[in-house]
Amino acid sequence: MRCKVCGRLTKETIGVHFLNGKWILLKADYCYQHGSFIRPEQLREGVEVVPDPTIRNHIRPGLHVLIYLKENRLLQKPTEGFVGNVLTKSFIHSRGIKVRLTDGQIGRVVKILK
Repeated sequence: MRCKVCGRLTKETIGVHFLNGKWILLKADYCYQHGSFIRPEQLREGVEVVPDPTIRNHIRPGLHVLIYLKENRLLQKPTEGFVGNVLTKSFIHSRGIKVRLTDGQIGRVVKILK
């Protein structure tokens, strides 16, 4: 599929989306410049969930998150940002999924924000 704004090819991703006051896990088309686009048929297949930062399928590019940078983990000082890339390859990780934010910082997701 192509982006509705710029016409570039989009990538299909799985992740949580905050829609109508609920978190829904579903597939969506993602443009790296403009974010996620959800088609009606994708919305029908969605499942309501509680977002869990330790499950890889719940994290997607463009999601607003709190992370702990490696150097700040012991200080418990979170950093806020938007996911650029998901780096963890395994389905789950007990300390949180490792991501690279859009500004280049790398850390583990602590909380998924709205």
